[in-house]
This record gives sequence, structure tokens and C-alpha cells, in this order.
Amino acid sequence: MLGVISLQFTKVYSNGGPAFSAIMTHYTGIIGTGILAAMAIIACLTTSIGLVTSFSQDLGRRFPKIGFGKFLLFTCSCSFLIANFGLDTIIALSTPILMLLYPLAMAMILLGMLHPFIGKQRTVYRTTVGLTLIPAILDAIHALPPFLANMSFFKTIDAFATRYIPMFTISMDFVPFLAAGLIGGILIAKLSGQSFKTDDTAERAIEEREDSANPTSTTANSSEMSATND
Repeated sequence: MLGVISLQFTKVYSNGGPAFSAIMTHYTGIIGTGILAAMAIIACLTTSIGLVTSFSQDLGRRFPKIGFGKFLLFTCSCSFLIANFGLDTIIALSTPILMLLYPLAMAMILLGMLHPFIGKQRTVYRTTVGLTLIPAILDAIHALPPFLANMSFFKTIDAFATRYIPMFTISMDFVPFLAAGLIGGILIAKLSGQSFKTDDTAERAIEEREDSANPTSTTANSSEMSATND
């Protein structure tokens, strides 16, 4: 709503950054623009610190020979280089990745919500995610930046999807694929006699490993049980 109203006193911008700045300048003047800049710096700085730290910590645990410090330096350096591409370029390059991940994330969320009914049924997971991957790839191709989207190979695929895939133009084409994968996976699992129960074996194995890693707590629990029985 605010963006539509702002067209009365400003032009159309390629992204939300300059547009938001122009709106704040119009309504609040230089003070409001300064407050907006400070808020944006703090929000982006805290988010970036959290991301590079968690990413470097995870890689440091997986590759202890390299270590957290070197991964942190590498991550910060790459982030600095990417930041200099400009917001428009970053959005253009990241949009295909987001369009690829969005349908897959929706499929995993739905499967997680259905866990009480389907458990960790591998067939259902594989068919649902596998079929959802098809429209995810098509959506990523549709969102490619112009220098890639204009290639004949990608143009042919995009034209085919636009013509034959339902709801492709509104980026909801993953819905029928997700539904088909889910229903098909359930039918395949039922017809082949596969179980839909939650895999308690893996959970018991995790509990046993935790108990063996904490013998003190296990001994204490056993002592408490013995005292209670006495």
C-alpha cells in the first residue's frame, strides 16, 4: 500500500532499498532517513555476524584441522566480495536459488507436519521430494538472470513449462507435483506392505549413546530408582 502511494511523489525503483529511503525522506525528512540507515546497519550487522559465525563454527567442527578461525576469515572475505556486487546483482543471482529451495522447503514442512501419520516412511519422502524437485528446477530456470535466461536451452525449457505445467506462471506449479508425490508414495508404501510407524529403533540408539556418554547421570538415576524401591 505504501509503495503504491509513494508513486505519487517518487519513481519506480529496481529494489526496495532506494524506494524505502525515498519514502522515509518524503515523510520524515533527513532525521527519519538517518534513523532508517542506522536501523538497517544494526539489523544487517547482527544478522551477518550470526550467519558467518554459525557457518564457520559448523565447518570448524566438521574439519577441525582447518579450524574455526580460518573458516571465519574465509567466510568474511567471500561475504565482503559478494557485497560489492551491488544489491541488484545479488538479488538477480540469489533469486534462482531461492526459487529452487522454496518448493523443497514446503515439501519438507508438509512431510514434517504429517509425521504422526506417515512416520519416517522413506518411500513417501523420496517420491514427494523427488517429484517436487522437478518444478523447483523449472522455477529456478524461470528466475535466471537475463544473461542466462536468454540462452536457447533455458528459453526452450521455460517456454515448455509455461505452456504445459499448471500454475507455472504464478510459481505454484510445485503444488500438483507435491500432491502427486505424496499420494503416490503413500499408495506405493501401502501396496508394498511397508510400515508407517515411527522408527523407534533409531531413537533408542540415540538414547543409548547419550547414556553411555554420560555414565554419571545413568548411575545417579539407578541409585535414585534403588532408593525409591527400598
